[in-house]
Amino acid sequence: MLPEFNLIDINGNEVSSLDLLGKPTIINFWATWCGYCMKEMPDFQTAYETYGDKINFVMIDAVDGKKETEQAGRAYIEENGYTFPVYFDTQMEGVISCGVTAFPSTLFVSAEGEVLLGWPSYLSGDRLMEMAKAMAGE
Repeated sequence: MLPEFNLIDINGNEVSSLDLLGKPTIINFWATWCGYCMKEMPDFQTAYETYGDKINFVMIDAVDGKKETEQAGRAYIEENGYTFPVYFDTQMEGVISCGVTAFPSTLFVSAEGEVLLGWPSYLSGDRLMEMAKAMAGE
């Protein structure tokens, strides 16, 4: 099951990970210093535009306050015009409680919170779309 941890949303509000469920959910942990994270971002935007009405997308910036800052994450998202939901893991609660050891990392979670699959590396656009399509029930 997806553990409960707190995040900060794009508006600065604290949000529980469990409040982000209710539909099949794709959670992606990323950081601006991670080249593969940046490489897969356009694919996540495409998947969000295609399946965002059927799947929750939770894009979590792993903010350690040193190598990654919330300001860097916000600037990157704004500069690239991404519209998927972005959250900031400013206490690294999500990273730690989900056992993230590599970036990018993606979790595929059922509407009820069961972690169906963890993908601890770069996810190609074709594979992401294939998995998003299956999660959307198509």
